[in-house]
Amino acid sequence: MMIATIEASDLIEGNKQVHIKLGEEYKGKDIKINDVSQSETTEIIIEVTESSDKKELDKSGRVEAPFVKVGLREINEPISVNATEGDKIQRHE
Repeated sequence: MMIATIEASDLIEGNKQVHIKLGEEYKGKDIKINDVSQSETTEIIIEVTESSDKKELDKSGRVEAPFVKVGLREINEPISVNATEGDKIQRHE
């Protein structure tokens, strides 16, 4: 099971955003969005891959843990995030 920070926020004009940041053990990896479905809940499927390019450094000069922001018209709580490998992403509080 992967652990990630998952946060929802409001954007301009009523749109929403989901920010997904994986844990430190995924430094140097990339996150790709494979699918987003919104029926009764919002479900996001991500794929974690090896990075093909040099990663940006954080303020202290270290490689950041991977993150992605997903823009949506609406969010149907609860938000669930799963990986293509079948791993459920546990929300870090």
